[in-house]
Amino acid sequence: MSLCLFFPLAFIAVADAAVQYHAVIVGISDYEGTEYDLNYCDDDAWAVYDKLLESTAWAETNMEQILDSSATKTNIQAAVQRMASRADADDVCLFYFSGHGSFATDTAPFDETDGYDECMCPYHLYTNQILDDELYNWLNALPTNQ
Repeated sequence: MSLCLFFPLAFIAVADAAVQYHAVIVGISDYEGTEYDLNYCDDDAWAVYDKLLESTAWAETNMEQILDSSATKTNIQAAVQRMASRADADDVCLFYFSGHGSFATDTAPFDETDGYDECMCPYHLYTNQILDDELYNWLNALPTNQ
């Protein structure tokens, strides 16, 4: 079973007073094969990207967009790691995902009351899904105080 999910997350903290804005924006409409393609998720990613650029706070150099076949688990994780390496504690970091979501049997840490981890489905859809616990760990590595 799959569903279309949006995961906009922002983390803010205080540090050197030179606030910069960083983003990883993922949109997948064209999944591997054609059976589970979506209509507008890549368009959603473009809309978020363009909307952010309307503000002088956001710069293309601090934003990474990953679309369709490029949106593998490896590429998404690497982009979040690059964002973490560039940001400091007072920066704003945004992660946005538009694409299929699903669930899988809860794995350690066993923390789901319903017995299922939620997950995002990268380009390969049913292989290398990004579990909610994994995403938490990736985003927890951002240099924020929250």
